Amino acid sequence: ECWQLLERIDASVRSDDDHARYAHRYAELTRAQLLWRQGRLAEAYTRTDRVLELAKRVGDTLLYQMGLMTKAEICLGEGRIDESLMVLRDALSHLPSESPELYAQYERILACASASRETFTAARAHYDRAKRLCESSNNVPGVAELERIWMAVSERADGEQSAGGTEASVRESPVDSVLHGVAALMMNGTRFEFVAREIVSLLATTDCVDCAVALAHRAGGTTEILSSTGPALIGPATISGRELCLSIGS
Repeated sequence: ECWQLLERIDASVRSDDDHARYAHRYAELTRAQLLWRQGRLAEAYTRTDRVLELAKRVGDTLLYQMGLMTKAEICLGEGRIDESLMVLRDALSHLPSESPELYAQYERILACASASRETFTAARAHYDRAKRLCESSNNVPGVAELERIWMAVSERADGEQSAGGTEASVRESPVDSVLHGVAALMMNGTRFEFVAREIVSLLATTDCVDCAVALAHRAGGTTEILSSTGPALIGPATISGRELCLSIGS
């Protein structure tokens, strides 16, 4: 059905200039993503290059970044991990600030690349960060796509480990994980729920607190626990007054 809709869109093209119009250039990205989902990776790669050409022609920075992210995932699907990471670095250097959807996709690609290199601890850290970003911005489609891809990655990782792989020999250092977390905070500093969740994760990774909790105070006086680490204090009614309290946002 998706393919049929794309064919109808293509049928409305009357000139080469029409391809550069907003609807048509984003339809081209959709076609590349559909080919990727169908496993037609070589065709998807070619279509993605077309998307990048159109984005450059009209100066559409967002489309260009989305095209690069899609290209990185296609390369990863073909097993070209180094090329995927090179494309990803190019995308990150031009990533629009305050774009949690694209940053979550960036973390998702890193998770899959790490799993492909059997660095499963790092893969899990990137997956968790992508999920925190999606949940903090209420990106339900992003969570669904992350879970779909992660399920395939996890099945492959379980198979490789059961075949004799050892996670300890390729474990990501805590320093790497902390640096990734701090970078994510800097790129998404006004996403207050994400900042709160990521700080709790950083405190857990660095093992520098007995316990920590991120609380969101909602309209109407309700309080929600977003994230926690350490022993189960942890509820709003048990806050003792001896803890360090950091207010984030409004």
